[in-house]
Amino acid sequence: MPMGIVSDSDFESELKINGTQTESRNNGVEKSEPIPIFKELPTKGRPEGTTEVPESIRKLIGEQANIEGRTSALELARGLGISDSSASAYANGATSTSTYNKADDELLGYINERRGKLTKRALNKLGHALALMTTSKLHECSGPQLAQVASVMSSVVKNLQPNQPENSKGIVNNNSPSFIFMVPPTKKETSYEVISSKE
Repeated sequence: MPMGIVSDSDFESELKINGTQTESRNNGVEKSEPIPIFKELPTKGRPEGTTEVPESIRKLIGEQANIEGRTSALELARGLGISDSSASAYANGATSTSTYNKADDELLGYINERRGKLTKRALNKLGHALALMTTSKLHECSGPQLAQVASVMSSVVKNLQPNQPENSKGIVNNNSPSFIFMVPPTKKETSYEVISSKE
């Protein structure tokens, strides 16, 4: 086909591909041209037909992990067809494994709110239990019973204290600058060598 402007019919005839098209090229040598095959490449992300885990399910799994424990949350997630890694992310307040270290504000807020409500109820019950533990009742306890009460009370006090980070040596790190002053020991006059001079 010569270069230049051609009629529509000539142009359409060149574009039609029926099976294997043969043309005479290169001094009459016939070549066969393959038919192009178009394939769809797999799309990235979620496969077709799957949907994102609803926010309510994420909250439920995150709450379950923080209140009932990891094992209970994993059982719930597996029952819903959600992977263990996703369940761990929801427990941490993240919406996926790729954002594990970057918590979602809404999800983390919900988990903290539920945990706060249960903590408030537990503290209320603890207050009632301590109020019923009168001095007269402690006088009636035996030695081992008093030791057990003291041990439980020390655990309660320790659990109610705010967490303070410690360094590798067990020293509380409050992220403030530390100053170490070294005071050299003072020597007495008697510790120096005496040299007599003649004058």
